Amino acid sequence: MIKRAQAKFDSLLTEYSPRFGLDLNYFVKNGFWLNVSQFFNILKYFVLSIIFANFLTKNAFGEYNFIMSVLAIMSVIALPGMSNTIFKSVSEKFHGNYFLSLKKIFNYSLIGSLALIFVSAYYFFSNFILASAFLFLAVIFPIYILCPQYVNFFNGLKKFELQAKLSSFFNFISTLIIIGVVFYTNNILYILLSMILTQVLIQGYYTFFLVKKYIKNNNVDLKSVEFGKKISLSSAYSTVALRLDSLIVATLLGFEELAIYTIITVIPNQIKTMSSTFTPLFLPKLVENKNTTKKDIRRHFWRILLITSGLILVYVVCAKFIFQIFYPQYLAYWKWSALFSISILSFATTIQYAYFIKCNASKIINITTIVLSTYVMVGSFFWIYYFGIMGAIINKIIFRFLGFIFYEIGLNKLDTGKNE
Repeated sequence: MIKRAQAKFDSLLTEYSPRFGLDLNYFVKNGFWLNVSQFFNILKYFVLSIIFANFLTKNAFGEYNFIMSVLAIMSVIALPGMSNTIFKSVSEKFHGNYFLSLKKIFNYSLIGSLALIFVSAYYFFSNFILASAFLFLAVIFPIYILCPQYVNFFNGLKKFELQAKLSSFFNFISTLIIIGVVFYTNNILYILLSMILTQVLIQGYYTFFLVKKYIKNNNVDLKSVEFGKKISLSSAYSTVALRLDSLIVATLLGFEELAIYTIITVIPNQIKTMSSTFTPLFLPKLVENKNTTKKDIRRHFWRILLITSGLILVYVVCAKFIFQIFYPQYLAYWKWSALFSISILSFATTIQYAYFIKCNASKIINITTIVLSTYVMVGSFFWIYYFGIMGAIINKIIFRFLGFIFYEIGLNKLDTGKNE
C-alpha cells in the first residue's frame, strides 16, 4: 500500500516536472534531507537563543554574540571562497581538490590565529573573560575553521541524506552539551569552550577521517582552486560587512543592546539561512544541464520569491506570540523583528548566485558583493550612530533589497558563452 502510494507520488512528480522546469523527483527527495539537516541546525540556534535569552544576563549574552561575531570576521582570512571550490570540484569529480583546498585554508588560517592573539591582548587588562576567550580561539582556530568542510564534500557528491544525518547528529549532541553547561554556569567562557571543542571533535572526525572513505580519485582542477581564491575576496568582504553591525552595536550601544539586536534578528536570519539549503541542490543540476538559460533562472527566481513572501507573512502573524512564549524579556521588540523579516526576501537570489558559480563568474560575484558590502559597512556606521538598533534593521533591509537590483544587473551582464 505504502509502496503503491509512493510510486503514484513519484509518477506525479515526473509528470509535473516539465511544467515547472525542474526535476521535481530530485528536489523533493534530496531537498527533504537537506531540509532535515537545516531544520536541526535552525532548531539548535532557536533553542540556544531561548536558553541564552532566559538564563544569561543581557550583558553576558551580548558578550557571547560579540565573541562569535569577531570569530566570524576572523574566518574571512581563511579563504572562505574555497568552500565553493570543494563543493563545485567534488560535483565535477575532482576529488583531489578536497585536501588541496583544506591545506590552503589551513595555511591562511594561521594569520587568523595571529590576529586573535592581538585581539586577546587588547582586552587583557579590561575584560579577562574576553581576553581568555580570544586566546583560546587563537590556539584552536586553524582546526576549527576546517571542521565544517565535510558538508561541502558530501553535498558535492549529492549524498544529501548522509550529510543530513551527520549534521543532525552533531547539532543534537552539541545542543545538549551547551544546554547542560548553561544550566551549570552562566560563565560564557565555559559555554564557548564546550561549543568549540564539541565542534572540533565531532565535525573534525567527519572532515579529516570519514570523507576519506568516499574519495574515489586524486583528480585535481587547479582552475577551480584559483576560482575559490578569487571569490574569497568578495566572500571575506561580505562576511565582514554582514557581521560588522554587531560589532558597531556592541561598541556604540553596549553589550546589552547587542543582546536585544540578536533576539530581534535571530529567527528571520535563521529563515534566511535556509537559502543555503538550495545552493547544494541547484548547483549540481546546473552543472549537469548545459542548456540552462537566463530565462530559466528568472522563472525560478519569481517562484522562490513567492514562497519566501509566504514565509514572511507567517512570521509577521506569529511574531508576537513567539516572543511572548520564548523571549518574554524582549517582548517589547517583537514588532522590530517582524519588520526585519522583510529582509528574508533576498532568499530568492540563491538561484542567481548558484548560476554565477556554475558559470565561474568570479568577476560578477566579486564586483556585486564588494559594492553591496561597501554600502552595508558604511551604512552601518551611519544608521546605528544616528538611529541605534532601528537603524541597524533599516540598513540591513536596504542592503538586501539592493541585492535584487545588483544580481539582476549581473545576470544581464553575464556572458554565458565563456567563463569569466
